[in-house]
Amino acid sequence: MLHVEGEPHVAYPLRRIEQFLRRLFDHRSDFAGMEAAGGYDKQLKRELVDPRSKQQFNQMIYFHTRSRDSAEGDFYSPKDAKMQPGKPGPVSASFSTQMDDPVTGAAITQTVTLYTRTKLIDIVNKIEHARALYSDKYEDRYRANIFYAFPVDVPGGQPRAEYAGGVVRPYKDQLRWGSHDYLNVNHWVDVSNRDFGVTMAPQEASAVSFGEIRYSKFSIDYEPSKPYLFSYAWSNRMAGLLILSPEDCNATLHYSFMSHAGDWDSDTVTRFGWETASPLEASVIDGAQRGTLPAREASFVRVSAPNVELVTLKNSEQPGRGWILRLVETEGRDADVTVDVNHFDLALAEECDLAEDDRQPIPVTGNQVHLHIGKIRLCNCSPDRSRTASNARDRHSYPSRQRQPDCAGMAGRARRRRL
Repeated sequence: MLHVEGEPHVAYPLRRIEQFLRRLFDHRSDFAGMEAAGGYDKQLKRELVDPRSKQQFNQMIYFHTRSRDSAEGDFYSPKDAKMQPGKPGPVSASFSTQMDDPVTGAAITQTVTLYTRTKLIDIVNKIEHARALYSDKYEDRYRANIFYAFPVDVPGGQPRAEYAGGVVRPYKDQLRWGSHDYLNVNHWVDVSNRDFGVTMAPQEASAVSFGEIRYSKFSIDYEPSKPYLFSYAWSNRMAGLLILSPEDCNATLHYSFMSHAGDWDSDTVTRFGWETASPLEASVIDGAQRGTLPAREASFVRVSAPNVELVTLKNSEQPGRGWILRLVETEGRDADVTVDVNHFDLALAEECDLAEDDRQPIPVTGNQVHLHIGKIRLCNCSPDRSRTASNARDRHSYPSRQRQPDCAGMAGRARRRRL
């Protein structure tokens, strides 16, 4: 957090927020002064933020290099912030700090939201007209950079980042010829030991450095020694190109955090990351509706395994051939999965290739499809309620596109299937 100077102005007693935080995390910060942002997890009985770190949790760090191609430069963090009126509610409370920073020229607002029934922390960092990140000179590009620090405290923790093709450990799973300065995460980054961990789900700023800020080091053998996370939020490399004036230097950055018991593959990390990236959308319907679905609750698709995500449900690109259902295993464990589409009558289901041509039948019981998916694999399937088994076989007598070879799935090991 930003250090707060002076008497903060709030619309309700600070004690209410402090009591709220203590109920959640037994929060041990000087909330009025925001001088510490460590949280004590009552369930895990652990401090989640390292009090020995030089950086505070969600501290903005401005790094200005000495030249365009230099890895050396000066670090600066804004200081004089003021508390803004908070917003308590029955399920959550949010509070903000705000300041005008003379060095970056930015108006900075940091908003933190906490919840009463879940150990979720949502952070929104808003940066407006950051004039220091604009220059019309080519030689000034790449020199101005903004990071956010998250010094989590997980002793012996192993950092991991979700990629589109699997889960990657910094250094251990990286090729020697690639830069070890950062990883670009897909949905989440996590630091865990066998007992507990902390997960971050960034929405806009996907580049994360581990252990320390490593800008333009181009390391090929760096291994993090600390569990700290640094979000590489912004660079002025596009100044004078996409950014045409200081007033264009605006950004809103969202981060969500949670703590969890057990290691990263305990069914909570990937679900948290994917749910944060694709939150539920609610629609209010006024009055009772007529229809055949149950009045209290209903689901069109249910997937039985917590480590298997539904990523696509669409019509087949081949007319009259049913739907395409794509599943992905996210935690590195083989899974037997039941897909329940209980509001539709299924005739059959088939495993398919990437061209959506059938490969082999998949067992169907009533309105449920049963299949096995390997670890970190993508599975394409095609359930169909309009075909019978006989006309499915007849279809193979017609000319069809050439069969595609097995396609690399996530981590390059899997066949793609279609349901």
